[in-house]
Amino acid sequence: MEIPILGRVRDRRCGAPSCSRTQGRGARLEPGAIRLLVLGVVVGAGLAAPAEAIQRPDRTSPFCSYRSYKHLMPRFVPAESLAEVRVFPGRIRRSQRDAISRDLALGIGRSELGRHTLYVPVDGEGRSLGLLRIHSEPGDHGLVFMGVFLDRELRVAAYSVIQYRGRAKAWLEGRRDLRERLRGADAKTLRSWLDGEGRELSPAGIAALGLGSCSAVERRIVVHLVRIAAKAIATTEAAWGGRMRALGYLAPRPPPEESPQTGRTGE
Repeated sequence: MEIPILGRVRDRRCGAPSCSRTQGRGARLEPGAIRLLVLGVVVGAGLAAPAEAIQRPDRTSPFCSYRSYKHLMPRFVPAESLAEVRVFPGRIRRSQRDAISRDLALGIGRSELGRHTLYVPVDGEGRSLGLLRIHSEPGDHGLVFMGVFLDRELRVAAYSVIQYRGRAKAWLEGRRDLRERLRGADAKTLRSWLDGEGRELSPAGIAALGLGSCSAVERRIVVHLVRIAAKAIATTEAAWGGRMRALGYLAPRPPPEESPQTGRTGE
């Protein structure tokens, strides 16, 4: 029995191994050797990785953490104020996703489930300087990937565009007025700037963000920014809110407002 043994050959053009060019060398194996070879492969695979122990890749949150988060911090926090960045892994569960989807009326995809990370820059006395979330969602031409920096009240303090295909990234980074208009917005305000389905800007959003003279394409770019910021706030509250308040990194919750008609507190 002839078994072809494939080996890489060197590409003469650049000297590097090429996967596209292979050559075979015939090697004759006896039937007994073939049986032993097959048995060894099967037994070895079983010992190395039993079926129940195989670790499958987590495809629920491919962009939950960002290895270069330290390079983002100078965009949000003065270097002289920053002592360290504290990292808090967390998990967005399906029940939380369903509640956020219901409260914000915004769809949350699989990439927004699973393991995620919260980054908290602190000063020399251990006081929080804000909270950084790296959040993403599918865009019209690929993944939209942003860093949203939140203040102690879980409002937008700043943002950074990490990935946005086409001219969208350059356009967003050039709109400094948009940064000012977004600063201080909470999740409820951000949601009011979107239409009922969350797919377009509402008239109130167009006016609040100063986009009356912008094209439909440019407004669509901002839709993803507003959606990501709103969901970053909501998921941070759901997964880390209690712990961050216990550590003093977030301000305490404000007391419920009383209804002027009944005097009862709101839910």
